[in-house]
Amino acid sequence: MEQQLYTLQQATNSIVEKAYQEKEKYIDNVWYPQYVEDLFQQPVIVELWNEVVRTDSLVNRMEMIKTLTQSCMVEYLSCKKSL
Repeated sequence: MEQQLYTLQQATNSIVEKAYQEKEKYIDNVWYPQYVEDLFQQPVIVELWNEVVRTDSLVNRMEMIKTLTQSCMVEYLSCKKSL
């Protein structure tokens, strides 16, 4: 009986792990690319990105890219954490 319970527990853990991996693949391959695409269609972000392209200041470019990257990563990690 103990062996059967252990086997069932292992099978359940395996199913849960597989489901988590599939959700993680979805987030990485579907949700995140769509999130970034939608983000860069927002007028405020388009304007910001155009400013990044126009500026001659490498420091300003890096700062704007860093800000956008951090914002994207916060959303990404929040979505992954929700699993």
